[in-house]
Amino acid sequence: MEGENAINDVFTKLRTLFKWAEDQELSRNNPFKHFKVKECVYGPPIYTTVDERKKVYSTDFSFDPALEKQRENYTRKWLFPIWK
Repeated sequence: MEGENAINDVFTKLRTLFKWAEDQELSRNNPFKHFKVKECVYGPPIYTTVDERKKVYSTDFSFDPALEKQRENYTRKWLFPIWK
């Protein structure tokens, strides 16, 4: 489903672009006018366990600074959850 969601996202952006061009009177051609874009489909969320979190936190990623940064961002989300 991830591939289909990516395609739907691109179609939505293209449809928005053509609609904008039409509204600005830059174009009268809107191939998405009669085209319906499917809704994105997401599965149930997958949560990490406390043990999995500890494993990620304690893993040494010093060999790759980009992975270290990702670990920092990932673990920061556990400490400061975003509430809706």
